[in-house]
Amino acid sequence: MSKGNFLRISLASLLVCYASAGQADTTWLQTKLFNNSSNEINKSSVYGGLLYLRPYSNNLKYATFVSGEQPYSQSWHYQEINPSYHPSFELGINYAIPHTLYSLSASWLYLDSNDSSSKQADPARVLPTVEFVGPPYEMSPPVFGIKRVNSSVNFNFNSILLNGAKIIEFGNNIQTKVFGGISFLKLNQTIDTVFSDYEGATITPYSYPLPADPSFSFETQNVSKYFGAGPDFGLSMRYRSSCGLGLMGEFLGMLTAGTIQAQDNFTSTSARLTLVGIGTSHQEITTPNVTQVVMGADGKLGIFYTYIGKNIPEFTVEVGYRIASYLNAISSINPNTLVQPGLVVGTPEFSTGTMAIVSTNALSHSFNYNGPFINFKLAIA
Repeated sequence: MSKGNFLRISLASLLVCYASAGQADTTWLQTKLFNNSSNEINKSSVYGGLLYLRPYSNNLKYATFVSGEQPYSQSWHYQEINPSYHPSFELGINYAIPHTLYSLSASWLYLDSNDSSSKQADPARVLPTVEFVGPPYEMSPPVFGIKRVNSSVNFNFNSILLNGAKIIEFGNNIQTKVFGGISFLKLNQTIDTVFSDYEGATITPYSYPLPADPSFSFETQNVSKYFGAGPDFGLSMRYRSSCGLGLMGEFLGMLTAGTIQAQDNFTSTSARLTLVGIGTSHQEITTPNVTQVVMGADGKLGIFYTYIGKNIPEFTVEVGYRIASYLNAISSINPNTLVQPGLVVGTPEFSTGTMAIVSTNALSHSFNYNGPFINFKLAIA
């Protein structure tokens, strides 16, 4: 639904609401909605939500594509996975402490997504206009003959909140809730990248000729895992009209501490490896598990409608948009520089299916998501 249609529908709903305010049942409905007793204001409920979220982190660059005339007019183009929107869900329960404005709640948000991207270079081997792809940390002659790269990313996200809340009333139309408690955060990210289609490269002043290798494949797998817990604090506000239609906004901040693990795995095959009796080469870079502090923020804005019948419970539908960010929730570890083979044929290099690493780097990254949501809430007491 476009923003224009969304606004038109919302305005039309408000007009219908106010147009019907003079009907016979309005007095009864207003009494139900705005009864000042704590039993009417604070109600136990269960809810379920559907979300359409786009996850994102700032470490999704998986390769560099080089084109143009070598070596003075070449262009470098970063290749990056651009995640799309994915369905996810949220479940929750709210227990209203009888005859008070206090409540206890628990909720769970779950997202599991997969996205991919690829790049195919021109298979021609003509040196002045050669095209090729390679990892960001290796763009020297050993990758001149690589013509294709495929990459995918998986995000697995779980957020559990256990909170206590107090309702604060501002007149009959505005309700504010202050809440806080403990949040649990679990986030796994896996990026798989495969370089293939090795057409070889012609001789240059800096390297020997590289023959084509149909068996060449070089896969990198970067894995980050985080699990932590810590305090959270939030504020929500709701404005409700006399016919049950209203506006809502909510903001939650949290600080979790937990363990983060990062690992980069390399799996490769090539004709050169087969010649020396190695069918598949395995290499890896690992780091010890370390304590990581993650600061998060989660906000949502939307509209809602509450329906109350004489013989049915209170039922609320919420529709809106949600944005969240978690700083330093992802860690990546990659080679920084490699040994350059020069004219020494026996030096391990990317084109042989293995590599000699000079240095590595480890970086922290944020995890973010945004997208529309719809919630259904049913009062149970």
